Amino acid sequence: MMNKGSIATASGSARAASLESRAPAGATKAVLAFRAAGQACFAVRDLSVLELPHAEGGQVDGSRRVVMIVLNEIVHDGRVLKTASALSAEGYEVTLFGMWRNGAATINTTKIAGATALIFPDPASFLLNANVRALRWQHMIAYLRACMWSLVERIEPRFIHTHDYHALPLGFEFTRRLRKVGREVSWLHDFHEYVTGIDHMTPDWQRAALEHEARGIGLIDQRVTVSPKISEWLQARYRLREAPTVVLNAPPLSAVSAEPGRSVRSDLGLDPAVDLMVFTGGVTEARNLHTVVSALADCPGCHLALITNNTGDYVERLRQIAADGGYADRLHLLPYVQPHEVTAYVRDASLGLIPYRRSGNSNAAMPNKLFDYLQAGLPIVASRLDLIRELLSQWQIGEVFDEDSVPDCAAAIARVLSRQAFYRNRILANEELRREATWDTQAEKILEAYRRLAQEPAALPAAL
Repeated sequence: MMNKGSIATASGSARAASLESRAPAGATKAVLAFRAAGQACFAVRDLSVLELPHAEGGQVDGSRRVVMIVLNEIVHDGRVLKTASALSAEGYEVTLFGMWRNGAATINTTKIAGATALIFPDPASFLLNANVRALRWQHMIAYLRACMWSLVERIEPRFIHTHDYHALPLGFEFTRRLRKVGREVSWLHDFHEYVTGIDHMTPDWQRAALEHEARGIGLIDQRVTVSPKISEWLQARYRLREAPTVVLNAPPLSAVSAEPGRSVRSDLGLDPAVDLMVFTGGVTEARNLHTVVSALADCPGCHLALITNNTGDYVERLRQIAADGGYADRLHLLPYVQPHEVTAYVRDASLGLIPYRRSGNSNAAMPNKLFDYLQAGLPIVASRLDLIRELLSQWQIGEVFDEDSVPDCAAAIARVLSRQAFYRNRILANEELRREATWDTQAEKILEAYRRLAQEPAALPAAL
């Protein structure tokens, strides 16, 4: 259908235009994002929020306002939730910007982690030609840059805090624009992944993401990341004066000490004597669960629980492997629990799994499941990822296997199951590790960065 409306450009001017949209009838807030050229981008004017609620108890001093941006639905992103909660607890007024992944064509306003959250539509859900991933990503950035900007202006944040490579170009643009009109703003960016090492990206998509990264990294006032190796690699790649601060994706103390109302074992109705492996998080080809499911054939009596919301062809492939092997009753799929509940939920399992396929990015990974397992007291079986292998060897809390070898995987599982008491005692004895691997310790690094930036705001580089 053809919709006509007032179209606002990035420069602020407006003109009448016709947009061809596949939006469903009645979805007046849907928009087709045209391919951006330079700074040009477009959005329908009425894609807005009429009222922006402020923190309970009255308005917060503008010097403590934060706009935090991540391009997912937020509710299952533990790192973002923990960061927002830590800032809110310190008296910052956080407004979260997220993005639907379900085809919704409106902005929703809600409360997440005690903060106001605005969830924007993903324009890929109504683009006419969204098959090219790089083009779809560029459309998404252009669209969000346009329709988020008026809200950023209205909030007048003192801090912009972006997460992952998807949101980096938005942080760059909003920081640049705010400073251009004389507003004092500091930008923090959290590098969740090392883009150069992500092997599932198409070359043109990866190239576009790296171009945005190279363009924006010099403007970031505080760089944060999840792993010491990613920190080292980013510093070397961009010749940074200071390496990004490593903030481990660990659970909060409240999650570590929580008494579970339910658990993975109780949900499955398994006796305490039954061996039970757990994997938490996204189930995809890159996570290599097919090797583990195949290894169940050589692990008699052992059960595997995948705690995930994933469905589709790969999950069905895992079910088929188990069915063909005659042990479908030992493979279980359970839905996500809330991020702060994971540690307590998996505590009565026998071991935790990190079986990822090797790539530049996964070799540097210290995923949140590593620390959930550790704080739950679970030994770990992992593929031979560079950093994980080093840590498991140093801490002596698990075993590794060759990612493509089903026999090697089964052997590693058997070794850990036969020495569970040894590995659990190693975890309990390492008080320094368990103290460091809590969000309470890690979040202090973020809070200190905010305090420093409030006192020493960075000046806009002359080149920008």
